[in-house]
Amino acid sequence: MSLPYAYDVYAATPDNQAHQLAIAGQYRLDATVLNGRVVAGRMIQDDALIQVAGNPLQSWDGQVDTLDAKLAATSMLTPRLRVGGSVDYSKRDNDSSVYEFMQPRLSYDAISNSFKQNTVLDSERQTVKLNTAYRLAPGYRLQAGYDFKQVERHYGEREQTRDNTLWAELDIRTFET
Repeated sequence: MSLPYAYDVYAATPDNQAHQLAIAGQYRLDATVLNGRVVAGRMIQDDALIQVAGNPLQSWDGQVDTLDAKLAATSMLTPRLRVGGSVDYSKRDNDSSVYEFMQPRLSYDAISNSFKQNTVLDSERQTVKLNTAYRLAPGYRLQAGYDFKQVERHYGEREQTRDNTLWAELDIRTFET
């Protein structure tokens, strides 16, 4: 970053750290396959900030923790019928510092009677998917399923969304020349 009105101020990209721990596995029992994974992570940014007039902050102290998990199962009930499903969970928890800015050039919210703050954006998502596939004949497969997705956000334009999707499709993979 360089400032056009202060030619002698220069900041290199701040130092970041990101760590993840992942565990994944798969288990097969006859015609059923179970697989899953869990990933936990942490991202940190705590370099010193450039001192600019009117900025009381010395360092940012940013930290974001993440957690992702998925469990899926697929089973061949007959040579023509397959069923499956999955559960997926994701969470992003922003534990960064929150500061209240009281400078005249920054905005004041008269409704909440407070000065503007930097907002830490958190999110949490759950997804459930169920599906089935039936082979009608060689090269012809009928599939159907249901997907549910719920997302919760903090300090976003939309706090919560829920999506329900019911779908079906016919796959044709063989054509005569």
